[in-house]
Amino acid sequence: MLHNTTFGDHTVLWKIVHGAHQIRIESLIDHDGTTAAYRMRSDGSIVDIRNGDPGVVLFGEGNDRPDLPQVREWFPRLFGLWNAVRAQYWDAVSPLDHPRYIGPCDSMPEGGNGGCNAGRMDELPYAVRHSV
Repeated sequence: MLHNTTFGDHTVLWKIVHGAHQIRIESLIDHDGTTAAYRMRSDGSIVDIRNGDPGVVLFGEGNDRPDLPQVREWFPRLFGLWNAVRAQYWDAVSPLDHPRYIGPCDSMPEGGNGGCNAGRMDELPYAVRHSV
């Protein structure tokens, strides 16, 4: 089952690997991003995705997807998004009668972003870029 988490201008698609109790990341979208779409392999190398939507990052190849700690290392400025994913993971595997996480963006007054847009994907992580 795929899960969808949005925090600020970013959305991540992820799944729970049962048995391993791990979070595997499928994709990341920066809704205001201008960076060309690309696929990030498990070794950190990057392959351009021709005609892909700007701001889209796909992860892994085949059935191989990075886990949350790996993606957190590649995109450390998106810590709020990764914390929200982790909280939603715990809500899925051990639900409470209320959500575990309410991000700072959820309580921001109209027009204020309180830094919720921090961590642009325009600043790519260090990686080798490949074209296909």
